[in-house]
Amino acid sequence: MKIKTFFIENNLCEDNEYLDKYISLIEDNLNTKPIKNKTQVHHILPRAAFKSLNESADESDDNKINLSFKDHVLAHYYLSLCGKGKFRYSNEYALLGMSHRQIIDNSFLDELDKLDLIYQEIQKHNSEYHKNKRYSKETIKKRADKIRGHIVTEITRKKISNKNTGKYLNHKFLNKDNIEIRVPIDLVESYIQDGWLLGRSEKTKKSLSNGYNYNSKGMLGKHQSEYQKQRAREANLGPKNQAFKDACRNGRLNKTLVSNDSSGDTKYVPNELVEEYISKGYRKGRLHKNN
Repeated sequence: MKIKTFFIENNLCEDNEYLDKYISLIEDNLNTKPIKNKTQVHHILPRAAFKSLNESADESDDNKINLSFKDHVLAHYYLSLCGKGKFRYSNEYALLGMSHRQIIDNSFLDELDKLDLIYQEIQKHNSEYHKNKRYSKETIKKRADKIRGHIVTEITRKKISNKNTGKYLNHKFLNKDNIEIRVPIDLVESYIQDGWLLGRSEKTKKSLSNGYNYNSKGMLGKHQSEYQKQRAREANLGPKNQAFKDACRNGRLNKTLVSNDSSGDTKYVPNELVEEYISKGYRKGRLHKNN
């Protein structure tokens, strides 16, 4: 990857010592492994660069690198000192946010080691805090109510559908030694020459067909573990509290059940839409048993 060429030819950076320092920092960390609470993922060619060019960001693994928090701050510091226009301001803004400062002065570099230690301590504290955190019933109910009350418009559904559909458009599944990957169609032939096979792996096929348990808890597929079955039994035996009853009732509040015997469709719709559905062949109530 020719980093300097990209920045210079797209008029994003000045060809100065800070661009060289940025490239040197990237090269020194090409083999840095991710370390919990210590490293962050950095885009070698930043998202802001592509945004300045009105292009989609490069989210490939080849454009990502692991940096310590200190080096991550330094990366944006160097880019802010060699960047031009909108790209420069984007890095300055990121730099101020990461360092929690209102202005970058001469004391900034002297505080980087201290800032790095503070970041590690905060991350460690957050991990411990969330590891065994238990949410109250009130919090869970509020979140459930928020989800139930959120109306996803048809436009939003379309955007989500298009995004997910296009993610692996023109890709194929390949497998080798129970390892499974998706690759673009134009690269399939080269993978096959290296011993990869078209299609899902046998491990995945078996999992999808039979289901399997993991860690003696939970489930994936058709079969539940004994742990999961016992939890379900305990939940069914326990009394339903008023909050649970209210939550179920509110999901159908101000709604009417309508059904279409011809299509076999049945749904709860807002009361104000009932007449509209009746005009389309629906009727109030459940489907007839003979359907």
